[in-house]
Amino acid sequence: MSPSPDDHGSPGTPAQENVAPRPFSALSRDIAAKTFPLYLSMIAGVVGTLVTAAVLGHAGTASLAAYAMTVAVFNPAVMVVQGALRGTMPFVAPSGDDPGTLETTFRDAMWLALCAGALGGLAVTAVPVLSTLIGVPEATVAAFGPFPYLMALTLVVVSFQTSATTLLIALGRSKEALWVGLVNTGSSIVLIPTLVLGPGPLPALGMTGAGVAMFVNAVAALTTAHLLLRRRTVLAGRRVGLGRPVWTTVWRMARVGLPMGATMLIKFGVLGLLAVAAATTGVADAAAHQIMVTLATFVFLPATAVGQATVPFMARAASDADRHGYREVRRSLLAGAPPCRRPSP
Repeated sequence: MSPSPDDHGSPGTPAQENVAPRPFSALSRDIAAKTFPLYLSMIAGVVGTLVTAAVLGHAGTASLAAYAMTVAVFNPAVMVVQGALRGTMPFVAPSGDDPGTLETTFRDAMWLALCAGALGGLAVTAVPVLSTLIGVPEATVAAFGPFPYLMALTLVVVSFQTSATTLLIALGRSKEALWVGLVNTGSSIVLIPTLVLGPGPLPALGMTGAGVAMFVNAVAALTTAHLLLRRRTVLAGRRVGLGRPVWTTVWRMARVGLPMGATMLIKFGVLGLLAVAAATTGVADAAAHQIMVTLATFVFLPATAVGQATVPFMARAASDADRHGYREVRRSLLAGAPPCRRPSP
């Protein structure tokens, strides 16, 4: 007599209750292995920001103050975009082996990136007007030039890059995500000093050069992320464009991700308000505040890296409807604590 489905699950499928979970230490090691490349990628991003602040500070205090005022709006907008796109992770992790489903998810994620990036870009373009209204010193306002508008375009490019990087992380491709960060930082180290200061016979473009450099950096990171996604995953050989989105899925992704984006908006919005307040007191105060914020960013990088690395484990576990799957979600959360408390140097 053949076993009934109630005793052993669906016919031809092993009972999921008999599948032994991985040891807690092994799960923690797996999460740590995915965390370390993400942590290095985030450090590389902060290094690029430090290079930008240092070069603009050398170009002039007013330039650094104008940069601080712009990123006071740019950074919270980027955090909202990243938070919204993290809503795609639960859709990706359970179906990472199905190229058709992943292609559709990626297309919808790009549309979400376009919508979020366009709204954030509009906010960044309003920085010069906002600065005038709140009484920012004239030297800072005069230093803006086209920089805020270049940063608005950069935000849209960063949004598309984030859609690809988020999918790489959701698929467990942390090393590929590291390459994206390294490309961005490497181009920053070369382009920012070259275009801003103009060594040798090259002209010094100041804030305009910084905007052009950051836009080119974002395009380089975007290209790298999309190439890696289309060559190192099941999307290899597929031509994925924007196409026609499934708006219901885009909205579901936004509903999952926007609460995370709102949380990050609050955190970085407070820092942005402090930057705005510093900008109204004086050029030197705004420049000093920007340097301190950049250095303080290192503090929360380990927890952020662990959080992103843990999502694929939780999403795969949550896709299993039985009790063992939900136990794995709790174990994934607990296993993420040791790498967070003892970040790799």
